Amino acid sequence: MLVGILTFFLATSTTYAIDITNPPAKKDDSPLLITAYGLEGNTAEGVSFIEIYNTSKELIALNDWSFSVDWTMVDNSAEDTTLEPFSMPIAPAVAKDTEKIYLQPKQFAAISFANAVDSASLQVSSELFGASGTFVSQLSLSSENTEPYVVQSSSAVGGIRFLGETSTGYTSTGAYYQYPNSKIRAELTLYDGGLYQLGVNAPLEFPLAPVEILANPIACAPLNGSVRCRDYVKFYNNLDMPIDFDEVTLNIGSLTSSKQIPLAGTVKPGQYIVFSQIADGANISISNSGGYVWLSDRYGVSTYKSTVTQYADASSATRKGQSWALIQGVWQWSNPSPASQNEPLPPLSCAADQFLNKETGRCNNIAGVSSLTPCRSDQYRSNETNRCRLKTSLATSLTPCAANQYRNLTTNRCRLIATTTSSLKPCAANQYRSTETNRCRLIASTASSLKPCLKNQYRSPETNRCRKKPITEVLGAKFPVEKVPGGAASSKVGWVAFAGVGSLALGYGVWEWRRELGGAGARIKRFFVKGSPDG
Repeated sequence: MLVGILTFFLATSTTYAIDITNPPAKKDDSPLLITAYGLEGNTAEGVSFIEIYNTSKELIALNDWSFSVDWTMVDNSAEDTTLEPFSMPIAPAVAKDTEKIYLQPKQFAAISFANAVDSASLQVSSELFGASGTFVSQLSLSSENTEPYVVQSSSAVGGIRFLGETSTGYTSTGAYYQYPNSKIRAELTLYDGGLYQLGVNAPLEFPLAPVEILANPIACAPLNGSVRCRDYVKFYNNLDMPIDFDEVTLNIGSLTSSKQIPLAGTVKPGQYIVFSQIADGANISISNSGGYVWLSDRYGVSTYKSTVTQYADASSATRKGQSWALIQGVWQWSNPSPASQNEPLPPLSCAADQFLNKETGRCNNIAGVSSLTPCRSDQYRSNETNRCRLKTSLATSLTPCAANQYRNLTTNRCRLIATTTSSLKPCAANQYRSTETNRCRLIASTASSLKPCLKNQYRSPETNRCRKKPITEVLGAKFPVEKVPGGAASSKVGWVAFAGVGSLALGYGVWEWRRELGGAGARIKRFFVKGSPDG
C-alpha cells in the first residue's frame, strides 16, 4: 500500500526551476491615473486623447512613462481575438533632468494624439488606430519602477469615457464620474492644469544672490516684531528690472539635506527684499553653526549655482546679533541692516597693552617689549601684532644673504655682488679686489702701515709695492763715480787696457779650443808628409 502511494506521487510530481537569487522587489502602485479618454472610429478602434492625473506630492517626469493600447478583433461568428498591443513614450527621452516635461502634484493634463484636442498641454503626432474591425479593449500607463495602471474598455462604441470613484452609467457620449472632484463635471469637459518645464514655468538661472544672512539674532521681547529679532536672508536687486521670487525656493542646510521654503514677492531695482517667514507666518530657522543657503526652482529640479552661499559659524556669544554680510565684494561680520546697505563692524577699542586681531575680531594682549627677542636684520616688528615679520615677501625659511651677497629675484638664491666665483675668500677691510688679477690688494690710504722699502727700492704709486731703482740711482756707494782725465796718457792707457783684455780673450779661446786646434795641426802635418816627392 505504502509503495503504491509513493509510486503515485513520484509519477505525478512536477519539476520546478530553483532560483537562488532574491525575488524581485515589489513595484509601487502607479501614481499616474487615466481619468478620461476618447475613442473614435466606426468600431471605436482609435484613441484620440487621454486625460491623466498625478496623485502624488511630487513632480512626475512624463519622459519616463509609456502609454500602451490593446485592440480586440470584432468577429460575430467566433470569439474575439486579441491583437498585439502598441506602446509608445508619452514624451521624448532627454539627457538632463532640467530638460524633462513634468506633471505637477495633484494636477491634470490632457495628452492629444494627432491634434485631436487643440488645447491639450501635450501634443503627440502619432495616430493610435487599430485595423478595421477592431476596437480598443485596454489602455495602460507604465514606468520602470511602478506597476502599470490599466483601464479596460469593454464597449466598441466611440465617445468619451470619464473614470472615477462613483459611476453614473454610460450614455451615448460616455460615462460620468466624480474623480477627484466632488461635483460631477460637465459633459465633454477635460481638465488640464498645464505641464511644468524649466525655462517655461521657471527660470533656468536666477540673477540675484544673497547679500546678508542673520543666523543668530538677538533675543527680543514677545511683542517686538523687528526683523532683527528673526533669522533672515536678504537680497539686493542691482539690475534695471523687477525680479520675481514666486517660482523660487529658498534652501537652507547642505546640498544633501536641506529645508525648502517657497518664496514669493517682487523686488524693484535698487531695493532690498528680506525673507524671514514662511507662507503660514512661522519664522524660518537658519542653523547658527554655519552652512549654506541657495535658491532653486519651486520643486528643486534645478539648483541655481550662482546663488549658493556659505555663511560662517555664528554660534558664539560674541557673534550673537551679528550678521554675515557681503561688503564691497568681501563676506564679513556686520550689524544687521535688513532694509539698507551693509556696513562693516566698527573697530573695537582695545586697551593700551592690547591689539585688535583682524582674523578673530578680538583684542589680544601684547607681550612686554622688554621680554621680546630682537628681530633679525631682515625683519621688522609689526605694530599690530608685535611680532617679527620679514621685510620682503620672501618665505620665512630662507637664510639671510651675507654682506657681500644679494638675492636673485628669479631663483631666490644668494649670489656674490662681484662677478667672482663663490670660492674666493672675501678681501680684508683694508684691501680691494683687482679687476685684472681678481686678487686682493692693499688700499693706498693704508700705506703708513706698510713695511718700508729697501734703500735701493722705491714704492710704486699704482700697486703700492716696492720696486728696484734704476742702477744710476743705486744708493749706498761710498764715493761717486769720477771720469778719467783725457789726453795722450789716457789714450795710451786705453790701448794697454785693450791689449790686455784681448790677450786674455785669446788665451781663453785657445784653452777652450785646444782639442780642435791639436787635431787640425796633426792633419796639416800628415798633408805635408804625404805630399813630399819621396813620400
